[in-house]
Amino acid sequence: MDLENEPTTVDKAGVSKPVILIGVLVAAIAAIAIGWVLLNQDDDEPTVAGQIEELDIAAPLFGGAGPSTLLHAIVSPVRDGDNSLTLNVTDTSPGAETATIPVEAMTATIEPLRGDGGPKDIVLQANEDGSYQSEVPLVLSNGWWELTVEVSRAGEEPRDTRFYLLTPDPNVNGFGSVPDFDADAEAEAFFLAGIDQWAAMHRLIYIERLSGGTGSVAVSQRVVTDGADGNPAGFRLTSAEYEMITIGEQTWMRQAGSGWIERTTITMYPPSDWPDLYAGATDFVLGKTVDVNGRDTQIVSFHVPATDTLVAAWYTWWVDRETGYVVREAMIATLHYMVYEFGEFDQPVVLEPPITEATPGASPGPSSAASPAPA
Repeated sequence: MDLENEPTTVDKAGVSKPVILIGVLVAAIAAIAIGWVLLNQDDDEPTVAGQIEELDIAAPLFGGAGPSTLLHAIVSPVRDGDNSLTLNVTDTSPGAETATIPVEAMTATIEPLRGDGGPKDIVLQANEDGSYQSEVPLVLSNGWWELTVEVSRAGEEPRDTRFYLLTPDPNVNGFGSVPDFDADAEAEAFFLAGIDQWAAMHRLIYIERLSGGTGSVAVSQRVVTDGADGNPAGFRLTSAEYEMITIGEQTWMRQAGSGWIERTTITMYPPSDWPDLYAGATDFVLGKTVDVNGRDTQIVSFHVPATDTLVAAWYTWWVDRETGYVVREAMIATLHYMVYEFGEFDQPVVLEPPITEATPGASPGPSSAASPAPA
């Protein structure tokens, strides 16, 4: 495979995929978060077989469960009509068995992101291995869906996790299986409002959740600044597995529990560069109006066809109707199921280098401790 010419995605914080992290981030979950190579797909090719046989999207159960305890939503065939749904919790910590972990209870709802239909309860039955499955087929139509799962564990408050599905799913059914939608002018106007806000933005703090669709997931907090306020441009990525800081022409990185390593500078892409990722967007669909963290948002879905350098991707945005800020994004591309939660728009951020022998007096981290809620 020619990595130099292979179409890729570009990580919003500044990591262009594929990226090799000098061998220190060898865990599979870190490899997913930093640089899975995306295979080229031709949107006009009527592909039948997809990349995977069934969809297994995962998310961490935060709190006492720890970052290695994952909730899985396994859906098949993820297309118009009847679908199966299985939910389970696994422990992925080093040396642990990855068999299903029993929980006290699970509930789930499914809701289309457009139209008048509200959330519908999914009747679940518990299996002997601790997993849950839908008692009757999950009936889906073409378009985006929000699957909300509540997990109850002993000694903890119930926790909700949101997953986003696209029917038909391109990784399961082939990229040529996703139909075109008639563009809606109002939806496009909200999209353009979001693009205008990205183009004018200098600083941002946000959360990224990336699942490969095969049961793996990585979550990180990102801080990015373009230096327009007179402070050095840079970004910081923090996860349970690793950290990375770029300030000006210097980059530091480390695995959890290890020391910092200085390495070749990684290019930083501030929000003002992000509109390029959506060039050529089409098939704008107007969805529902929903509250997201106290903001009145308009849901907008769209498709960005493949180019010579980027693979095809399908997006849903939650756009603040008052400000035009994109406060949430769901994206599906080749073996990528991403959810971004954006917050702290253009608030003051000062990135500082980590404490190393080369920088003995420094203290790590951005000066702003605020962050959006996890996806």
